[in-house]
Amino acid sequence: MGHVSDGTIALKSHTDEVAAYYAHAPRGPLFPPVTPAEVENAERAIGRRLPELLRRVYTEVANGGFGPDRGLASLTDGSRVPGHLTD
Repeated sequence: MGHVSDGTIALKSHTDEVAAYYAHAPRGPLFPPVTPAEVENAERAIGRRLPELLRRVYTEVANGGFGPDRGLASLTDGSRVPGHLTD
């Protein structure tokens, strides 16, 4: 973690470490991250901007499929965790 000249904090991405951690999870490997444009498409569909941390999770870690309960929902079609029947 490092401070940027404008006073914000820059967080280092640990995508490889997170993907390795979840590689053998019961649900299987993580879905590949989405592009910023795909996040923006999802935001238009839901009518609001996602929090910045959540945007980073989707673009730097994975397109859902991990987390509590059945995990974060995917932002794009085609990536669904077993048991996730609805969006």
